[in-house]
Amino acid sequence: MPSAPHPDASQGLLRRRLAEPAIVDPAARRRRLVLAGLLVVGSVLLFTRVWDWWLEHEDLSRLDTPLMRWLTEHQDPLVTPVLVVITTVTAPTGMILISLATVLVWLWRSTHWWRPVLLAGSMLLAVTGIVGVKWIVERRRPPIADMLLGADHSFSFPSGHTLATTTFVLVLVYLLYFRPRAVTPRFAADDAALRSPAGAVPTSPGDHGVRQVAATTRPEPRRGRWWALLGAVTVIAVVAFSRLYLGYHWLTDVTGAFLLALAVLGVVIGVDAWRPTAPRHRGCVAVPRGAPGTTER
Repeated sequence: MPSAPHPDASQGLLRRRLAEPAIVDPAARRRRLVLAGLLVVGSVLLFTRVWDWWLEHEDLSRLDTPLMRWLTEHQDPLVTPVLVVITTVTAPTGMILISLATVLVWLWRSTHWWRPVLLAGSMLLAVTGIVGVKWIVERRRPPIADMLLGADHSFSFPSGHTLATTTFVLVLVYLLYFRPRAVTPRFAADDAALRSPAGAVPTSPGDHGVRQVAATTRPEPRRGRWWALLGAVTVIAVVAFSRLYLGYHWLTDVTGAFLLALAVLGVVIGVDAWRPTAPRHRGCVAVPRGAPGTTER
């Protein structure tokens, strides 16, 4: 009679799936943690300022009504249908479905689940922020007469479309283009081929001169990452503009949503730099790009 699988087997598989190499360079890890802290603290502080502005009708809030009036007077029959499609697709429900599909495909195609789990966690945090802040603030939307797609009686601050979309695209671009590359060396017969420019050597000997080194990371920039960031900013700007143009949000609504999304991005960067699932190996070494027997993930 076949023996039942050990209860720790599935847990071990999950740990291996979520394991992500630690950032070996302490200075690089510290810089990312500092950046994450600045993003979170700075964005939250600015968010509270925007919140205070519309409560007191000061500073940026003074532009809410004039901008809404100007957009209402300059609506274009060619632009409106395009923005209607965009705002429909990027609704919080739509972004949840898009992010869910992205995460599921990523989990299916990858043997390492750390990044898709971070993306899923960021969207969960964003949705929680949308529901929680709207429930606390209870800000009214612009006049129903200005809404082009019918009345919406839900609360306005912050913009759910903007927060969900900004979180998704910024976190996705970070995970794909701006985080340190994870490199998993396999096996190679030539020790010299695995030496780093600094002269580091593999850590554990194998049979017949074959050696293996622990997985590690490096902050090497990816090609095209600034174009990806520009594309993300463009998407964010179009979605935010669509909410203003169609008459469903004030300028301070989309500004607050953008700042909350930056705070979520800061949380993701901080957790990614901390990497609680990282195996802590001694002797981890950086492996040059394209070294024999290595794969990037």
